[in-house]
Amino acid sequence: MSLADPVTPNRRLSPLGRMLTLALNDATVVTKTTAILPLLADLWSDTPLFAPAGSLDHSQIQSCLGYLSTEVHAAISTLSIASSAIARGPR
Repeated sequence: MSLADPVTPNRRLSPLGRMLTLALNDATVVTKTTAILPLLADLWSDTPLFAPAGSLDHSQIQSCLGYLSTEVHAAISTLSIASSAIARGPR
């Protein structure tokens, strides 16, 4: 089963096929790790999932999430595309 297949569970929740996807009890769908993690921390603020909003630690966590989602993800995507091209071989 391919994630691009429109009948996969993830495609039914997220038409763009985004990983990660969080479906809330009220049928709200949240995508992207950088949105899901702070939301979970806010929903369960009595647990140490995330630093308190407004704190320097909170900002540093957000900075790390931003770095991971832009820089690291972009590098992995580039490697994945290159790997696929190598696997296909010359045209």
